[in-house]
Amino acid sequence: MILNVGKKKYTIKYGYKAVAKSGIIKKALAIESIADNDDYAEMIETMLSVVADMVLAGLQKTESSYSVDYDNKDDVRGKTEKVFDLLDDYIAQEESLTIPELFQELMSEMFDAGFFGKKSERMEQIAQETDATIIPMDHKS
Repeated sequence: MILNVGKKKYTIKYGYKAVAKSGIIKKALAIESIADNDDYAEMIETMLSVVADMVLAGLQKTESSYSVDYDNKDDVRGKTEKVFDLLDDYIAQEESLTIPELFQELMSEMFDAGFFGKKSERMEQIAQETDATIIPMDHKS
């Protein structure tokens, strides 16, 4: 995923370490449960923070200026503030995605295109190659 901010292109690419140490999976999936409770104010507020966390994690492999030590809370806080500034610049652009759209794109990058997606693609390929189907069974004897 490419995030265009001004004249710079930022590549969002999720790596194992950043995903594992950042806790973004739990944070991102928690938004769904908040939405299920129809608490839209809480959902939007949480989404603003989670999008920044997702962008920061996605920049770990591609942008050394955003490299963060997830074991150092001060470093995480400082780099997250830097991402907030980046997102301010991004959102100010005419052709930017909305925060919910950006959240969906980031989720797609992580789960469909990223390393989770590769595993899913491989499992799907194996199922097709072996003609794996679910065979209904009649349990009435």
